[in-house]
Amino acid sequence: YWGASTIEDGDSEKGFDYYQTIKNLPRGAYTISASMLNSTNGEEGADWNGGGKAGLYAKTATDEQQALITIDDQTFRTYTTETIPVVDGELRIGVKNVNSLTGRWFAADEFKLTYARQLTAAEAAPYYDETKAAAQNIINEELIPTSARSDLGSIITSNYVSDGTANEYINAANNINEAITEAQALVAPYAAWKGLKPYADDLVSVSTNNAEENATLATAISDQNTAAEAATTADDINTAINTLKDAMITYAGAANPTSGNQFDLTFMLTNPDVSGFENGAHPAGWYCDYSGDAWHNPQVNRNASLASDQTKNATYEFWTGTAVATNEFTVYQKVTLPEGTYQMNCLAFADANGVEGATNNQVYFFANDTQGSK
Repeated sequence: YWGASTIEDGDSEKGFDYYQTIKNLPRGAYTISASMLNSTNGEEGADWNGGGKAGLYAKTATDEQQALITIDDQTFRTYTTETIPVVDGELRIGVKNVNSLTGRWFAADEFKLTYARQLTAAEAAPYYDETKAAAQNIINEELIPTSARSDLGSIITSNYVSDGTANEYINAANNINEAITEAQALVAPYAAWKGLKPYADDLVSVSTNNAEENATLATAISDQNTAAEAATTADDINTAINTLKDAMITYAGAANPTSGNQFDLTFMLTNPDVSGFENGAHPAGWYCDYSGDAWHNPQVNRNASLASDQTKNATYEFWTGTAVATNEFTVYQKVTLPEGTYQMNCLAFADANGVEGATNNQVYFFANDTQGSK
């Protein structure tokens, strides 16, 4: 790496981080070494700043060891990290700047990975503690059905270790990890179940003039809730979801909504809150017809401050700095509904964004051939 300008720590524009991730390593303690140099290279105004600004590193999910260059010259020297414990078989190794640098020349060659020794109990214990905590969090947050939570709790209990050997900690953690993997397959469908059930409960509670239909739906809710909470596979949960959905659709077609007891059938839409997406892509369930250039393609974005949570502040947006033709873009989905009269609503805005001569309110919400307010 050669740079004539200042590089800031973590600056992806000017900093550097060259690395590779090694997988399937035997559990143990490792060191990384490499032949490196780091020099101001005669750059006018460059400052060595005492060294320690760039060098070698080895990193796991919980630990990082560095071997930073401490001599300002153009001679390759060998640097070696302290040992780093690897418990999950994965290790990232590389070279990077770890603080701001002025103009300099950096080079690295002859990397070497060394298996130094087996893990100690003290090094293996954190892996066990973190794995156990992750499993307990699934239980505490009620991310999986009642029966599956009980099963996961039993796995934690049966793999309890205190003052154990390294192998005892690792074997227990691996057993719990296997149970976590099985539990994670239930998280999404169980979240979908918990999202659907309130709609069913609301259908029963909001309608007071459909006693027979209410009783039938209430029985379906109870039966499928029992099935969902007893589920130990994703298929079991999905069966409960689909069975309850069918009962809700049957209810909506047979019962009699009134102006004071309208039915909320949002559950029949796919992804109504446009969540679960990658920035710039179209989320599941939604389609887009667009005839303009790719730069202005309608897309989903989210608040940058919530970038780690794809379920919050997601919005479909369209931006253009020039005029667009009528019907240039349409974002939609299709849904099959029981016969009846429906009303749709959503949150939306249209803004000229301070552009001189631009006009607002040229976008509208629609359902079939019915156009809503602009």
